[in-house]
Amino acid sequence: MSVILVALVALAYLVGSITPAYLAARIARGVDLRKFGTRNTGISNLYRATGNRKSILIPVIIFDLAKAWPLLWAAKALGLGNASLAAVAVAVVIGHNWPVYLRFHGGRGMLSSLGIALVMPLITGLAPWPLAAGLTIVVLGTFVARNAPLGVGLAVLALFVVSWAVGEPFELTLGYLGIVLAMVVRRLVQPRRDISARTKLPALLWNRLLFDRDIRDRKAWLEQSRPQVTHDRQEKG
Repeated sequence: MSVILVALVALAYLVGSITPAYLAARIARGVDLRKFGTRNTGISNLYRATGNRKSILIPVIIFDLAKAWPLLWAAKALGLGNASLAAVAVAVVIGHNWPVYLRFHGGRGMLSSLGIALVMPLITGLAPWPLAAGLTIVVLGTFVARNAPLGVGLAVLALFVVSWAVGEPFELTLGYLGIVLAMVVRRLVQPRRDISARTKLPALLWNRLLFDRDIRDRKAWLEQSRPQVTHDRQEKG
């Protein structure tokens, strides 16, 4: 592995670790997303913390979608191959899921993963079948089935499955598999909360894998944490 690739992968992890949703919630509402709602530092929890404020949500969405693009284009410009592109892509998602700046407490990498699937055809010249499948499943899961975590999980899985099914280069398919594994591990490996203390381990893991929460009751899961808003006036008084 070349020094250039090692440096680029390390930079990809550091860029992936930048978490605009966390920063936006802190600045706009004084809310620490790691202690609010689902405790996910992604766009969905930001929406719960700040409401439907497009001035906050849109920049965060754009940043998370595009955070891998400069690095992937740089890898292409440097003449690195598909294996290097895959390594850079996975490093960005790992950084998003386990950001060093937030003590490795991150999001789930959905927007970053879709952003990678969006730019890969432009870089490689391949048809965007994985992206089409992922977007379709996200829409169906979120707006038809009304189960966003399940839709997101299946969409990320579809990136790998469709890449393999249409015969994309093995290195790129392996990269999508790495993204799937990063999502699965991020969902499964997290501290158990009091609300799921009586949930048996098989059910706990199944709930996390499919619904990204410890229990089936979504309302109870979201209500277990309350926003912790910093009131500057009270502190100054």
